[in-house]
Amino acid sequence: MLARLKKIFEIFSILLSYSQLSLRLRGVAAQLSYKHNMSNIGIWALGVVATLLVSGAILALVAPKRITITTRQTIAAPASVVYDMLRHQRRYPSWSPWLAADPKQKHSFAGTDGQVGNTFTWDGVAEKSHGTQTVTKLAANKEVLLVCNITVPFQSNPSFQYLLEPTENGTLVLQTFDTEMPPPANIFGLLFGLKKEIAAKNKTTLELLDAAVQSELNKIGLAEQQN
Repeated sequence: MLARLKKIFEIFSILLSYSQLSLRLRGVAAQLSYKHNMSNIGIWALGVVATLLVSGAILALVAPKRITITTRQTIAAPASVVYDMLRHQRRYPSWSPWLAADPKQKHSFAGTDGQVGNTFTWDGVAEKSHGTQTVTKLAANKEVLLVCNITVPFQSNPSFQYLLEPTENGTLVLQTFDTEMPPPANIFGLLFGLKKEIAAKNKTTLELLDAAVQSELNKIGLAEQQN
């Protein structure tokens, strides 16, 4: 996902360069039209550029400037076990989709594990990225809010809210991903199906969380048997 977002910004930079070039071309065209008759091909080309710029401006206005995605997963475990897995950043590597995709990723921790202010910092290797993830809100066995500060390959501050609801089959986990998508990022997010890609990544996150929780339950069971 980070690679896709980086590509979006790279494409925008290229288009911005083209738009600046188009303005220069208009200036040159004005001079040429004054001294010579401009060719029909040149006029057509400038018209295409102008159309693209106008279309981009319209898309920037109508494309969503915020992406919010809620994903659900029922985990066969008590809410207390799921809650502990979510709030302890030192356990995050066991269910991080980014670490699963980039096993050589470097990471560190700061603050009191399991408490508000606890921070997970990562440096991607396979995918060049850097950022922090901080626990900003806790409600015992009910809610965990994680806020990221991504600085590489671009600046972004997505958040992940986890709401826990006890059910007959265990715990229903509601993960809500939220991030701002100001223009021009929202244009390319719309064109390249970024929301669908994020939704798939979030689904993978909850599947990994489920697996990590089941592993934790097995450890608890073994510990109880030994006692």
